[in-house]
Amino acid sequence: MNEITKILFLCDLVGIVSQSTDAGFNAPEDEYEPEAKDITGRLGECKTADDIRQVIVEVFNHWFGNPSYMPEDRIDVATERIWFEYQKSLGNELPAPAKRITSKWSKPMIVEVD
Repeated sequence: MNEITKILFLCDLVGIVSQSTDAGFNAPEDEYEPEAKDITGRLGECKTADDIRQVIVEVFNHWFGNPSYMPEDRIDVATERIWFEYQKSLGNELPAPAKRITSKWSKPMIVEVD
């Protein structure tokens, strides 16, 4: 599983992971792999974190219709983490992301990617 798939799984932008847990089973860790592949394929067009955010929203709109219910803080954390990983892959150093998820689906958490 790549880092973007991990980030999307942990951020759970549309609640699939949380809903499966609530239903008594675990979503596979690669649940968001198709979305991660689409995002990865578009990273080259991203010059800023805001560009990453736009790509995330567009990709999730493609896969899930218009998920206007996606919590902003989860999008923010995914954006920050994906931007960090992308910049790291380019050899750029950034401070470690620190945004927290505080919205519905699960208890507040800090998303950490090894």
